[in-house]
Amino acid sequence: MTGATATARPTPWPAWLRPALPPVLLLLLALVLSWSPLDAALQQTFYDPAAGWLVDAKASWPRRLFYDGPKLALVVMGAVLGLLLLLGFWERRLRGFRRELVFLLLCLALVPTAANRLKQVTDVYCPSQTTEFGGRYRHVPPFGTHPEAVRPPGRCFPAGHASGGFALLALGWLSGRPSWRIAGLGVGLAVGSAMAAYQMAKGAHFLSHSLATLALAWLMIAMLAARFGLPRREEPPP
Repeated sequence: MTGATATARPTPWPAWLRPALPPVLLLLLALVLSWSPLDAALQQTFYDPAAGWLVDAKASWPRRLFYDGPKLALVVMGAVLGLLLLLGFWERRLRGFRRELVFLLLCLALVPTAANRLKQVTDVYCPSQTTEFGGRYRHVPPFGTHPEAVRPPGRCFPAGHASGGFALLALGWLSGRPSWRIAGLGVGLAVGSAMAAYQMAKGAHFLSHSLATLALAWLMIAMLAARFGLPRREEPPP
C-alpha cells in the first residue's frame, strides 16, 4: 500500500482545437478593434481631408504592384500547381507530392472564396464610403445597426483582396522543419500584409478588416492541414 496520492493529469485539448485557438483570438481582436475608436484613428494616418488618401486608387504603378500583379501571380501559381498535379499521374517523382499540391490548391481557392462570401453578409462599409472619410454612410462595425433606412449594403468586411496573399500561409505547413515553416509563414504574412497595406492606404479597408482576413486564412489553412496530415509525420514537428 502506497501513501502517495496519484495526481490527475489534465485532459489534453483536442488536436483540432490547439491550432484553431490563435486565429480565433486574432478574430476576436479584429472585432474588438472594429468596435473601438482605434480602427478609425489608425485609418486617419492614411487620410488628409484636403489631399485625400495617401495612395490614389487610380494611380497605375501602385495598382500594378500591389493589386493586379499579386492577383495575376496567384492565378499563375494556381495554374502551375494544377499542371504539376496532373503531371503527377504520369511522372513518378511528382506522385509523392500530390497531397501537398492538392492542399495548396484548396487553400488558394477556398480562403479567397470564404472571405468574399462573408463580405456579402457582414454589411460593413469601406473607409472611403464612410462620413468620417468623406463618404456618404456612417461607419458601423460588424453586427451593428445602421441608421440609414434605405441604402446599398456594405461589402468590405473581411478584406477580400488580401485573402489571396494570406492564403500563402499554407506554405508554412509543407514542411515540419522550423526554418522552412518560418520561411513559408513569412512569405504568406509578407505578401498578405503588403496587399492589405495598399488597400488601407487608398481607403478600401480598415485594419480590422485585414486582421479578420488573416484570422480566417489561418483558421482554414490549419484545419485543412490537419485534414491532410500536414506537415508529414515523418518530419519533426515545428
